[in-house]
Amino acid sequence: MAKLGRVSASGAVALALATTVLAGLAIGVAFGPERARTVEILLVLGAAYGLMAAATVAWLRRRGQLRELLAPAYGDITKGFLIATCLYVAAYLLHHLLTAQGSSRESWMMRAYLHIGDPFAGGAWLVVIAVPLLAACEELIWRGGVMTALVQTLGGRKAWLVTTALYGLSYAPTVVLLADPLAGPNPVLLVAALAGGAVWGGLVLLFRRLSPVVMG
Repeated sequence: MAKLGRVSASGAVALALATTVLAGLAIGVAFGPERARTVEILLVLGAAYGLMAAATVAWLRRRGQLRELLAPAYGDITKGFLIATCLYVAAYLLHHLLTAQGSSRESWMMRAYLHIGDPFAGGAWLVVIAVPLLAACEELIWRGGVMTALVQTLGGRKAWLVTTALYGLSYAPTVVLLADPLAGPNPVLLVAALAGGAVWGGLVLLFRRLSPVVMG
């Protein structure tokens, strides 16, 4: 399929803002106290991200960019493994820096764990399947859709920064919803989203493809 012309500035902004609002609403509903430790968390996020990912695939396909971003290539599995390893190390370091054991901030991490559950007592298989799929949908939506649109109007570096900021902003509801009475507002998921979004976005720009990041 032949590629369409450049995305207009207004179209890119509209796509970015709509994605931020819709993702933020889904995250806000999923992390509401009434859904703590229930499978509804995954159902809400799965429905919202599934629809947005399907719309992103249709948009990229219509523009002739889907194959360019997602077609597998030699070395993708190795790159994905290295990315996953680096992200695990980064998450470990972030956990110990932001929520040091014995500090009041440690409760921030506990609040996130307690909301998700242990995990869903008996539904661990669902979590194992759903979490990688949700992560893949997020990458497709944000780095595949939003950043692709913004790159054509802002250029690579600015698009990376804006996409990272908006991706982090979509997790803003969790700052209040997962707040702790002693430690206060909980920035754990927001900071994790900003850090992860910066890394994933940078890798997409580096590889000019989405497949290695999705595999990671």
